[in-house]
Amino acid sequence: MICGNGSIVSSHGEISVIKSLPASAYLTIKQLIAQYDLTYIIDDTFHYSAKVAPENTILKQLDPDGLALNLPLNEIRTPIKIILLNIPSKIYQEVQAALVDLYQTISIITHTHEKNIDITAKNVNKYTTLAHFFGESDYIAFGNDHNDLELLAHAKKSFLIGEQHLASELGIIPTEIIPKEPLIIAKTIIELV
Repeated sequence: MICGNGSIVSSHGEISVIKSLPASAYLTIKQLIAQYDLTYIIDDTFHYSAKVAPENTILKQLDPDGLALNLPLNEIRTPIKIILLNIPSKIYQEVQAALVDLYQTISIITHTHEKNIDITAKNVNKYTTLAHFFGESDYIAFGNDHNDLELLAHAKKSFLIGEQHLASELGIIPTEIIPKEPLIIAKTIIELV
């Protein structure tokens, strides 16, 4: 299982980090968080640090079984993925611009409609991690947002879950666009087998 935008993998019961963020980049990002009072989620190898509203649904997805700890920001030692959430529109471009100097060491995925920015180490995404484990092989991919772009782009068959406008937004031409309905997604998977 590939998680954290490709930064962490669970295989045969073992969890391994593909690549963590460089310490210098992490320091700069922590300074941005403090300067702009940003909300965030920072994944460590197991635990995390989060400053988000308690009712935010992402917290339920982050640790549904309540096994990890929400640590103070400075206790994160191996940051593998950072999400800057709900950045106010008036400072969104300013925060993006402040990250430009880090492009040599980090990868950034922007979600302009949600005003979120996802950050991993340079060249770490779901596709590069899949290729690391399986080489350049044919595969079928399902995805629903910007985090899946590289995975969908390199797939033999790609299924975008969502609406037509999402394909235009992402700039991809998937094999098929399927609605975000569990029964239709399951039927599509069964037909592929």
